[in-house]
Amino acid sequence: NQPAHNPILSQSCGLDIALVIDSSGSIDGLELAQMKAAFAGFVNVFLPMTPTQFSVTDYDFNATVLQAFTGNASSIISAINLPTSGGNTNWQQGLLQAQSTFDPRANNPNLVIFSSDGNANIAGPPLVYGEAAALDAAITVANSIKNAGTRIIALGIGDDLDIANLEKISSADAVYTSNFATLAADMAAMATELRGGTITARKIIDQDGDLQTASDQAPGAGWNFNVAGSPQTTDPAGYTQAVKVDAGTYDVGESLDQDYSLINASCQGANNNGSLSQTTIS
Repeated sequence: NQPAHNPILSQSCGLDIALVIDSSGSIDGLELAQMKAAFAGFVNVFLPMTPTQFSVTDYDFNATVLQAFTGNASSIISAINLPTSGGNTNWQQGLLQAQSTFDPRANNPNLVIFSSDGNANIAGPPLVYGEAAALDAAITVANSIKNAGTRIIALGIGDDLDIANLEKISSADAVYTSNFATLAADMAAMATELRGGTITARKIIDQDGDLQTASDQAPGAGWNFNVAGSPQTTDPAGYTQAVKVDAGTYDVGESLDQDYSLINASCQGANNNGSLSQTTIS
């Protein structure tokens, strides 16, 4: 069973990422807790600052979709925290259930982050035992996913890995390896690499002009910004779409509506976030 070509992710503001979590019995309680923290940190790199959505699938003897695609970080992280350790390692079902969560947004690139601490040893139903048969069944599903245009990243965790098998699920350029103790840092670096640079503006309306009283503050929907040369309008949560940029210096301009005035503005995430001077932050 030959692996299919692993497609490259196209450039886009926001991905659809299916997280696939291995909770088989070879992963103890502490290691699973480290995995959960690392996956939660991965999600937090993307949300709420980019329009990325996640689904969450857990697998061991079988597999379960714990969360359909959503951009709600709290719901995603709650799903990540559900798995318990136990059972065999059924790569086929993990991939199959993750595949079932696509495609929530046809215009956004699709990605599967598939984690494992070892090798597949079971497939089905109907149940098939043995590493060779289990791997072959998993490759069949992985090929279906890749042939549909979805990229698969294989995340191998621990010291009992077979890199060649992970490459058959994904590809030689899409296998990441880590240990449980360093997984959080490694996944954060992976997320930063995948996300690239984006600029997002958010508008908040303060009714009384006093920033010390937050109860009268609400998101500003329908406000117009020019973000790095891209016209954007804020959504009901007050956010513009994330605009993808390379490293550099960019302008974000706001069209102020009549009867409103600027109270404050701030930036975060840049090398130098500056401070407000009249109506400009440099």
